[in-house]
Amino acid sequence: MVVEFSFSLADFSLDVSPLIPEMRKAHVTFENPPGTVWFKAAGAMGVAGICAVSFTRNAARFKSVYVKPEFRGNGVIYSFFAMADDEARRRGVDRITGFFNKNSVNAAIKYGYS
Repeated sequence: MVVEFSFSLADFSLDVSPLIPEMRKAHVTFENPPGTVWFKAAGAMGVAGICAVSFTRNAARFKSVYVKPEFRGNGVIYSFFAMADDEARRRGVDRITGFFNKNSVNAAIKYGYS
């Protein structure tokens, strides 16, 4: 599984378009305010999930996190968390906030978010 990032969801649009109906059903938002960084996890079986983190000068916030059900439990979400943390450190941001749903809250706590 490879995780990559982009500064625009449009860069991933062809790859992630099959996820959009699933994400809408799961009430995942597609907000794309300035400063948003998108992460995508993909492998031989296609796109496993996407994650959006919105950065300002001194803060970061998870906006969207979605991992397809068949890829859950394989560490994809932890890869998103790690890449978001790396990007935050690179920008000098020491705190990331966000609301997690029932599918991701336990992973966020296990990773160390509180």
